[in-house]
Amino acid sequence: MQRHFVQRTIALLTALILAFCLVFSSAYFGVNADHECLSPEDCPICTEMSLCNELTHALGSAAPKQEEERPQAPVFSVELRPAAAAPRRFAATPVSLKVKITS
Repeated sequence: MQRHFVQRTIALLTALILAFCLVFSSAYFGVNADHECLSPEDCPICTEMSLCNELTHALGSAAPKQEEERPQAPVFSVELRPAAAAPRRFAATPVSLKVKITS
């Protein structure tokens, strides 16, 4: 019982930390999206935005980095075929054949 409580607490803390990081990164992007700087190499805001972008990308967001392309979604198609052409999954049994046993 105690072990489950510790595991759940650790999982909850991890989820809260991840949520805080994502919210902080998004808020930082929103606040500093239109700042102007002369040299991006020396700008602390650009450096922090780059770190936030790497963090959100590492945490599995759908936003690709600038040099990466977003992968294409796989294409699925549904094939409709008549029930007679469908493979039989079960062997015929007296119950499926509706055989009546009289004695």
